[in-house]
Amino acid sequence: MAEDFDGIARKLLLRCPKLGPFIARDLIKSAFHDIVEIWQWSWLIKRIQLSVPAAYQNGLATVTYGSPTVTLTGGGTVDASHVGRQFRTGIASPILTITDQDTVLNTYTLSENWLGTAGTGQPYKVYQAYIPMPSDFHAFFSVTDPAAYWRIQTDGVSLEMLDNRDPQRSVVGSPARALVSYDYYNGFPRFELWPHQMSAAFYLMTYESRPIDPFEPGAAIPYLLPADVILERALMYAAKWPGPNRNDPNPYYSSDTAQFHEKQYDRRIGILIKQDVEHMQRAVWYQEDQNTNQSNMNASYMQQHDLSRW
Repeated sequence: MAEDFDGIARKLLLRCPKLGPFIARDLIKSAFHDIVEIWQWSWLIKRIQLSVPAAYQNGLATVTYGSPTVTLTGGGTVDASHVGRQFRTGIASPILTITDQDTVLNTYTLSENWLGTAGTGQPYKVYQAYIPMPSDFHAFFSVTDPAAYWRIQTDGVSLEMLDNRDPQRSVVGSPARALVSYDYYNGFPRFELWPHQMSAAFYLMTYESRPIDPFEPGAAIPYLLPADVILERALMYAAKWPGPNRNDPNPYYSSDTAQFHEKQYDRRIGILIKQDVEHMQRAVWYQEDQNTNQSNMNASYMQQHDLSRW
């Protein structure tokens, strides 16, 4: 049976019983997160699909100044799948997120009060301008559009740059050129996909994930990470803990012991990084040459986009 994090904590307690189970688990957590942060490990790399639905624009919309409620008429129908997408009535209007919908009243609730022009029976669009990231997202490696033979830029472009080049977000259509950090929504990051896409599309995303909580149900030790390396780091912390108080010292407390475990840990980590490089072929850096990938630009695309600075 494969060892788990609780098993490492029990081994730690055998060597340093004074810790108790709660401190032992905390030291295992600290040791594991130290290991995670020291290197971009291959076992943190994930590859998923990002999908963008086609824009919905059936019927007409009624918006009221100062109200977050939008009413659809003329054949437009709200749907639960629209929650989380963006709503706008034109290039001079706000782009707001739909947070709720009411199928009885045929209304959307927006993330903010509408401060654009009020109106009845206006054309509108519901589409995905801001792409939510997975709950464990940490950093991009690459995002590609296989249908367009295209790599989407994920670094070197800021929201300020987009605001300078396309303040109205009037540029739409494929291929998407950049994913830009936008905000946090429901606690998770969202990135603006630019130009905004009106047709259904999917992209392949490779990213570095955040580490698991070692003591969450179902948490497993990564395949390429030996349990004794985590234990070695935790033993270093245990040897630096003097104990609950002066009258109840920790027998394992010793600077020499802490230095011994730290040297053992450093030696093992160096070996693991070498093995991880060999496993993942990390001599090839994923984010290299993002600015030179635009191989399928045609004259039409160049006429519609300012490419002078990126």
